[in-house]
Amino acid sequence: MPGVKPIKSPAWRWFKAELVRLLGEDQAAALWAELAERRKAEMTAGQRKQAVRDIAYYEELLAERRAEGRPTKRIEQILARRRALLQGGA
Repeated sequence: MPGVKPIKSPAWRWFKAELVRLLGEDQAAALWAELAERRKAEMTAGQRKQAVRDIAYYEELLAERRAEGRPTKRIEQILARRRALLQGGA
């Protein structure tokens, strides 16, 4: 399946094999896909929480750098990514 990361952990490999053994290939694949989607949603929610704190930090850093006349491009890019995450993008 494209976009699916291979399982590297022996424990998760065992778990997936047990799902297949207990539920069959099709039901195990459906459950695994649901688990993956839920995990992705949890990670995104965590990243959005962190983004709120990050934005405040990077805005302060950006103001300091501008006041000192130092380069700000990298900080502006980071801020743009964090803001996009909060708006439902990236």
